[in-house]
Amino acid sequence: MVKLIIALVVFATFGGAALAGAVDDAKQCGFKIDDWKIEIDDSEIEYCNKAIESGELSVEELAVTYANRGLMYFSVGDLDRAFADVTYALQLKPFLAKAYIGRGAVYQKKGKKHLAFADYSQAIRFEPDNAAALTARAGLLLNEGQIDMAIADYSAAISGKPEITVLLFFRSGAYMLKGNFESALVDSNELIRLSPDNPLGFNSRALVLMAMGKVDEMISDFEEVIRLTPNDPEAYVNKAKALNHKAWILATSGNADERDGPEAVRVALEAVAISNSPEIRDTLAAAYAESGRFDDAVTEMDRAIEMMRQAGMNDEIADAQSRLDLYRRRQPYRM
Repeated sequence: MVKLIIALVVFATFGGAALAGAVDDAKQCGFKIDDWKIEIDDSEIEYCNKAIESGELSVEELAVTYANRGLMYFSVGDLDRAFADVTYALQLKPFLAKAYIGRGAVYQKKGKKHLAFADYSQAIRFEPDNAAALTARAGLLLNEGQIDMAIADYSAAISGKPEITVLLFFRSGAYMLKGNFESALVDSNELIRLSPDNPLGFNSRALVLMAMGKVDEMISDFEEVIRLTPNDPEAYVNKAKALNHKAWILATSGNADERDGPEAVRVALEAVAISNSPEIRDTLAAAYAESGRFDDAVTEMDRAIEMMRQAGMNDEIADAQSRLDLYRRRQPYRM
């Protein structure tokens, strides 16, 4: 998330004080943002190096270039160089918000949350509508359980940069943590409306729908994610998890009106076809038991437990064994 926040930094425009070649190099010292991801290559850092070494930049342009290079070093994981660059940028220009964001990101990565919070807050002091600083600080606030304050920062970021639609994804997640599912759904729907080809919106809404118990709509959203990202294995895994969730309810709900053994078997088999995991095999066993197919339930539960052993899921085996004992006594499992 920190890298994505760094991508929200709006880089300064260079004036005409320096020679054209150095300015052009400095302008190339930045990020490429594509499909919500940051892509950095060595040539871009080399542009930074050339601009800095030219000796042709003004003090302000040099500060911005050092800050940009520091952010790029941070993005590729070189924290020491990142820290050195953004610190020097602040020596050249003490009020440069992006340098405070970069230094805060390094502090956060190193676990120095109080220093990160101070730097993000300083960036906001100098640029109150800086979406990157607001989003970064909101993330720290969420980690500390300060959900309302985090939502306030996300809201300020959205007001300042409504075109950065990914901010709706962040705020939706904060609303989810607060248990305000209706507001989370509003943000997810707005993200989908503004960026219909962005899978983040559908992923976000699917999680909200799961919390609201709207399982079929959740599965539909995960199917939309697969349509948008057919080569992403995680999209298929998420759909399998959604199907597994539905099958588990159909098989084990304490409410008789919600149970449907044959449908639970059908849905669980569809999930297994996508992802052959011990959790889904466990659900399939419960579905067989609900259908009265106890021999099949025992076979599947044995398979699930063996898969758990191989995966080192020792904490889950005891509960799985208790369900196996039920099936051997020809009894279904109930939540």
